[in-house]
Amino acid sequence: MNVPRRRRLPVVLAVILGLVAAVAVLPASRAEAAPGCGPSDPVGTRVPLLLVHGFISSAKAWDSAVKRFCSPTVYATAFDYAKVNSNWVTDPLIGPQLARTILALADASRRGGGPGKVLVAAHSMGGLAVRCAADGRCNGGIGAPAGQASPVAQAIAAVTTFDTPNLGTFLKSGGKSLVSDALGPLLSSLCYGDQAANLGMNDLLNGLCAMVRAFGTSAAGAAFTPGSDELANLPAQPAGVPVQAVAGKALLTVRMFWQDLHIYNAGTSDTGDFVVSRASAQAQQREVDGFGGIAEVDCGSAKLSITGKDDSKLKCWHMTETGDSGFLDQVQRMVQHYLTAPLTAAALRSAPVPSLCDFPAGTLVNSVLPGAPPSAGSPPALVADGSGRRPMDTMAFGDLNGDGLGDAAAVVNCNKGGVGWPDNIVFWARGPAGPVALGSYQMGDAVGDARGATEKVTYQPDGSVRVETLDARSYDQGCCPSGRAIVTLKWDGTKVVASDVRHLGGPDDASFAGVGAVKLGMTAGQLTQLGYTAGPGDYYGCVLYGASGKPSVQYNPVSNKVVQIRPAAGPAGTAEGIGIGSTISDVRAKYAGKNIENHLDGSFGQGMNGLLVGDGSGGWISFMTDDGQFVSGMSVSDHQHMGAMEAGCQ
Repeated sequence: MNVPRRRRLPVVLAVILGLVAAVAVLPASRAEAAPGCGPSDPVGTRVPLLLVHGFISSAKAWDSAVKRFCSPTVYATAFDYAKVNSNWVTDPLIGPQLARTILALADASRRGGGPGKVLVAAHSMGGLAVRCAADGRCNGGIGAPAGQASPVAQAIAAVTTFDTPNLGTFLKSGGKSLVSDALGPLLSSLCYGDQAANLGMNDLLNGLCAMVRAFGTSAAGAAFTPGSDELANLPAQPAGVPVQAVAGKALLTVRMFWQDLHIYNAGTSDTGDFVVSRASAQAQQREVDGFGGIAEVDCGSAKLSITGKDDSKLKCWHMTETGDSGFLDQVQRMVQHYLTAPLTAAALRSAPVPSLCDFPAGTLVNSVLPGAPPSAGSPPALVADGSGRRPMDTMAFGDLNGDGLGDAAAVVNCNKGGVGWPDNIVFWARGPAGPVALGSYQMGDAVGDARGATEKVTYQPDGSVRVETLDARSYDQGCCPSGRAIVTLKWDGTKVVASDVRHLGGPDDASFAGVGAVKLGMTAGQLTQLGYTAGPGDYYGCVLYGASGKPSVQYNPVSNKVVQIRPAAGPAGTAEGIGIGSTISDVRAKYAGKNIENHLDGSFGQGMNGLLVGDGSGGWISFMTDDGQFVSGMSVSDHQHMGAMEAGCQ
């Protein structure tokens, strides 16, 4: 910033006395780092919080913040580039070194069992350094070639910035800002004129004047000019990462006799924090999954009088923000959100998964486990994306492990050679800054070889997950499950278990009431409504009804009732999983407690053998066998028309 050296204004002395009285000075000595967050302390499972200082500052500025945030759940540390703090962010010791630090923290977190992601809070130019660090085009390709997706960006969970000059500072606006016009001559006179020595250089004045001088002589100061090439070429904050942009809001007035003169840019009322306007501070922000966007901290006002009277109520300004409770509360908001916010569908797309389908445990990238060789088949992937199933039906959200946080369950599937496996239901807990895999349940344990059969998962108030699914019976082909089931899954503290499995009747299942939509006792009219027509003649007085692809029906015209139903050709079974190919022992086991009649002596008629099972409702299921061991045929009837079609209807 080019300013005259000896220009003085009448209000110079009053202004500087007001500012000195109003603003608390910066700490004179560095506080000890909070226990547990030193360089030799392990990150462990804690969420890493990296604090990045700004222009002509150092890590010392974050001493109180490190002490405040270091805890059993947060590893707080500060990045220091004090030796080059007036250089532009592309300096190897700023943006590129910050990138390495972020990757190292994320790696330490991952190795310690933590989230493997880093929360970042950055003041002033520190926010611009984050933008450089997260992009290979600016950080020199660290972690990935320039122009490719940066692992640094993927390692950042969220960013909070304090008055970052994304559009530059109005103090460098070169006559295009009323604030610059007013403060420029004032600061020039204070920092370059004779008064600088006369006023005494306290911490605040030292910091203020050092900034003004550095603006005029440093590479970063030149870049802070609105519209500079450096700002134009700087990458934006990493895509997909939530960014909370915090701006200080202060008011500066000067009392001229009986009238207050407000110093701000015309039409904006925006003096920001006296260095960076709110518009500049909030130009880079993004809300993702309930966090991010813009925030403001009221720094109060400085009201000064040419008579020397000071009515200042200034609580903070640009150089005090790293130690100000109002600004640090916004960092706390970020930390709290990422420790407690419910898991989201977006978070699951980059979630860790346990070993599934013969694939090792790993972390999903864009919903798919990466790195599988082509010969291994399709690796585990979230069914919510690209499967044809509705995402809302394949994910469930709620507290699954009883810790009061918002966990998640989702359907994950894989296939080999184009043949799908039975689904897996994976449970995740809400861990520090992201999902932590609890475990998984292989649905084949409940529904047999029903491939990709899950239709809907729903969170239940008791912390369980209800799974509605197709059900492969013992007599089904693997591709074609004929039944349905409801499976209740629950986390028992060590693994995901099926606390309840209910096999439901399918559309063509045999039950004690009938087969599918055809029921015992139906009338001829009801059969007609189902598309049935009567066959020619009769069979000992009974009329046979049929319809393409539907069960065959024996009808009694005397009573106007259906008396026997036989499943259509092909596999047939019951909701309990007994069907063609099941054993006679299976029948006895599944229907223990029901009425079971032994007709293995040929008393089913026509020399046929089997078991007759009833539930007391008047309906009976005949399980026929050719060899005395395996079920070879089935029918549903009243007791008179069991087994073979011998009993007439006369």
